[in-house]
Amino acid sequence: MIDPIKEAFDKVKDDINSIKKEIDMLKSNQPSKRLDVQELSHDKMIKADILTPREQTIIKVIIDHKGMNLSYKDISEVLGTTISTIKNQIISIKGKTNLLIEERDKEGKKRYKLKEDIKIKPFLTY
Repeated sequence: MIDPIKEAFDKVKDDINSIKKEIDMLKSNQPSKRLDVQELSHDKMIKADILTPREQTIIKVIIDHKGMNLSYKDISEVLGTTISTIKNQIISIKGKTNLLIEERDKEGKKRYKLKEDIKIKPFLTY
């Protein structure tokens, strides 16, 4: 019983460390991973450079939590920033791309996930 819990905890810990490294790279202005986004149903490329590094980080958090619908609060806790910052960045992402699906939970909170017909492949910018 303890082993599955420990494994799940270790995975969460690894995910958090990965996100921390990404944030550190963004803070130091070093080249980081970008996202090459392709919508399969329309064979249309959405260039990653239209998203800011912080917006790309939000997309990465959503990718890392695939299968979960994340609220502003969920994302802000992972990234260690305010809910209002995340809300503004998601509004910006939605204005630039059609990557996200917005749903409301039973309490009426907005939650986000990636569209299912989207294939996202990370690549290096350098």
